[in-house]
Amino acid sequence: MSACDEGFGAAELYDLDDWREQPAEGEWPAEIEKAAYQGLASEIIEVIAPHTEAAPVALLVHLLTFFGNAAGRASYCRRSGTTHYPVEFALVVGRSARARKGTALNAIERLFALAAPEWTRNCRHGGLSSGEGLLRLVNDAGEPPPDRRAMVSEPEFGGTLEVIRREGNILTRVLREFWDCRPKVATLTKNDALAATDAHVSVIGHCTMHELKERLRRDRTLISNGFLNRFLTVLVKREQILPFGSEPARPAFVRVARDLAGALDLAGRWGPIDLAEDAKEVWAEQYYKFSEEVEGPFGDLVARAEAHCLRLSLLYALLDSRREIEVAHLDAAFALWRYAEASLRCIFGTADPLAEKILATLRSRRDRSMTASEIDDFLHHNVAADRIKAALKLLLSQNKVIYRQMPTRGRPAGVWTAL
Repeated sequence: MSACDEGFGAAELYDLDDWREQPAEGEWPAEIEKAAYQGLASEIIEVIAPHTEAAPVALLVHLLTFFGNAAGRASYCRRSGTTHYPVEFALVVGRSARARKGTALNAIERLFALAAPEWTRNCRHGGLSSGEGLLRLVNDAGEPPPDRRAMVSEPEFGGTLEVIRREGNILTRVLREFWDCRPKVATLTKNDALAATDAHVSVIGHCTMHELKERLRRDRTLISNGFLNRFLTVLVKREQILPFGSEPARPAFVRVARDLAGALDLAGRWGPIDLAEDAKEVWAEQYYKFSEEVEGPFGDLVARAEAHCLRLSLLYALLDSRREIEVAHLDAAFALWRYAEASLRCIFGTADPLAEKILATLRSRRDRSMTASEIDDFLHHNVAADRIKAALKLLLSQNKVIYRQMPTRGRPAGVWTAL
């Protein structure tokens, strides 16, 4: 059980006010791996990216989320007794309002207006103000019954996080249940009874890094209650400056829109999608890694890695018009997830102030190294050995330190070095 499960733990261990401020440029996530740009997704990004200031990863995340919603619930993947539909929630975070998050949204929206015009007219919605409002979009009582798909974009996600704090607001519960693809999501009151059966709801939120961290300081339960880890969170920034704008070549744009429409048609009627035999081996190997316990609040942020990767691989497969999830689709999903995890680390640091304190001290020394005894001396012998061990283990798992044993006249000395 993590500290979050007990009310976010003791203040001296996990105080959000001690989380790092915005990362320096050098601490921005490394470039996303090329494997993330797979198949039709890659072709679409290649057509659009040169003509927009939005980052390719921002285009990719919007594309996958939109596609999954437009595809609906006809195709799905079952694992460990759970049915995963092509539903994804994404949170696109920029250092500032100039990260061109909205530019990415607009570019992908134009593509879907051509590839799936009816879905764009009927299923595109904006704003997340209340759980009741979201339920009304796909409410069973509609006349005529509404399309069960709803693609919701929220350009001011920080405001949504503020609204969630209001007493009686059920938005967090409704969003969690929609991400979980519950058969029926409903209000619990008789006076304003609303219910949505087999609804297919996807969400994209936009937020600045500073605002995201400020909002979470005010409501720490959004991490511990599993709300935020249902969002695939990626850091983005403006990719290029185009003072006079630019447009993709019309023939290439129409071609990828036509291919996208074909993929949506097949995804809308296929049914169960399973892993290919060689992909099962790759999935099993990665699944064991996902199952390793990650300590502290950061562990809560990445607790749904398996589900995100499975859904992303399903999305890549459906985009490629494949009836099986292939190794390439898993590789793409894992690459995107690694970028999302790196984004979370850049936004929140290690989410463990003790680990941050030790890391900063290691970096300040000329040889960037300390023995376990020196670390204990630095902490004035006031921190339990288990806490120090957990902090060092966390830094080691994030490849921020290395450990080696150095020979001495007596027993070898363990030395920790900052990378």
